[in-house]
Amino acid sequence: AAGGDYVVQLGAVRAADLADKEWSRIQKANADLLGGLRPDIIRVELGDKGVFWRVRSSGMSEQAARQLCAELQRRNQGCILARK
Repeated sequence: AAGGDYVVQLGAVRAADLADKEWSRIQKANADLLGGLRPDIIRVELGDKGVFWRVRSSGMSEQAARQLCAELQRRNQGCILARK
């Protein structure tokens, strides 16, 4: 499923170093689902809200991303399906 046009956003934080820590925390808590994925952390500027780093999974197919997000939501882990 890796290498597709879709990612699963797992969170957003205010600093790059926090993004790495957040990925590690979420991946460890969901190792069976996220263990084979790599982080895709991107910096975004949200106007008045400031700068955030989005914590996202590596790319996958739309179907795989939807299934992953659904399972994460069942585990009370927030996620957003997004296109690269």
